[in-house]
Amino acid sequence: ATLGAQLVARWTGLPEFLDHDGHPRPLPRLSQTTEQPSFETLVQTQSKDIRARVVLDEWLRLGVVHVDEHDRVWLNTEAFVPDSGLDEKSYFMGRNLHDHIAACAHNITQAGPPMMERSVYYDSLTDDDIAELETISKEIGMQALQLINRKAMALQHRSEGKPNANRRMNFGVYFFHALDAGDNEAEINSNEESG
Repeated sequence: ATLGAQLVARWTGLPEFLDHDGHPRPLPRLSQTTEQPSFETLVQTQSKDIRARVVLDEWLRLGVVHVDEHDRVWLNTEAFVPDSGLDEKSYFMGRNLHDHIAACAHNITQAGPPMMERSVYYDSLTDDDIAELETISKEIGMQALQLINRKAMALQHRSEGKPNANRRMNFGVYFFHALDAGDNEAEINSNEESG
């Protein structure tokens, strides 16, 4: 994973960077005490070679963070995929598509116990219905992603240095909507089969 993705994972997963509700807390840009975590200490947890200012400038450009009037850095929780930054977007798109297709192929070939690969499909919805479903999907999806992130980070830390710590995982959530293309029998059958 890129340095940016690792830092976001730590900011959303490690207790010292979370508030009482489990959300990423705003971080002072620079360390003021050894007890208080800052954006600077967040970057140092992952890399001693890259300065926090370089990461901050890039994240500000991409819209991943913003800085308030008290010089605190806030993570834009909707910006796990930056508004710009084609290389990073392309990397994650390719990895996610690969893993999703690989899970489907695994399940079709029955090469072992099935992997989770499910979706919910409905048609005949209004724009307002879509907006409501999209909002709740984002909320629940982000909660699920943050929970898995915290658990995976804790397990990775626990397994560090073990000779059999050689597995990777990918858990994703998506929401898609479009105009209904009509009653295409093949499309309906395909959606029923995929769950």
